[in-house]
Amino acid sequence: MTLMTQPISAKQALEWGLVDACEERSDNLLRKYLLRLRRLSKSGVSAYKRYVNTLDDTLAKCKHHAVKANIEVFSNRGNLEKIVRYVKTGQFPWEGS
Repeated sequence: MTLMTQPISAKQALEWGLVDACEERSDNLLRKYLLRLRRLSKSGVSAYKRYVNTLDDTLAKCKHHAVKANIEVFSNRGNLEKIVRYVKTGQFPWEGS
């Protein structure tokens, strides 16, 4: 999705499993989730986080490489100029000047 440079709707994100829920009135949805989260025990959340951290360390191993790649891409003046141009004009980076 990073390379697509195309937005997707909240409905599409829900269908693809990228979000848990979406509603027309997101403030109401957020309020519902915050009420539920306040009822979770801190010890339960801590125990679950410890469990998740034991599952797989692939992402942790890749973090350095991901950060390095992002720094390279987003510190390149040419890339930044094309991103600004896209935001201002809608012209994609690979389209001619």
